[in-house]
Amino acid sequence: MPNLPKTQWEPLPDTGVIYTSTEFEVDDRYFRAIAKIAFHYLIKHFRSFRGDEEMFGGIRNFIMKGGNISDYVTWSDKQIIEIKEGYTLDGWGHLVIARANEHIMFSRLQFFIGPDCVPFVFRVALGRNKTSLIYDITSGHSFAYYKDGPKDGKVGVMDQLLWLHKSPS
Repeated sequence: MPNLPKTQWEPLPDTGVIYTSTEFEVDDRYFRAIAKIAFHYLIKHFRSFRGDEEMFGGIRNFIMKGGNISDYVTWSDKQIIEIKEGYTLDGWGHLVIARANEHIMFSRLQFFIGPDCVPFVFRVALGRNKTSLIYDITSGHSFAYYKDGPKDGKVGVMDQLLWLHKSPS
């Protein structure tokens, strides 16, 4: 921690709630880590891909060497699971989805979603389908932390998200 003048520090009370604000800067390693999580999720849950295919060359290179962040990772307020106004989650967790179709492969990730906290959703462009194969694969999981701490050596549970499709009107 940098040595800041004492005038910038305020003593904290021993009890009660303290609301704080933290500012930090990240470099491309932060976004490369997010891309790596997205890529490994796709490879794990889409068994038709190995990860060494030519279509994934760009994302592999970005993860290992860096590059233009916005070519691979973007973020927005568009939620993976819509939380209606006035509602909140009662626990903490993460959401990850991946999609592959005849055009593109991408993932959306939301970390540390919880009570009164709805963070950005990251979108990671994983690759473009350059084959003649036509597929449409979607996978999603929630990763929820146990509210009362670890149980049986585990900190939470992973559940598959169910996809409900609207019929065309």
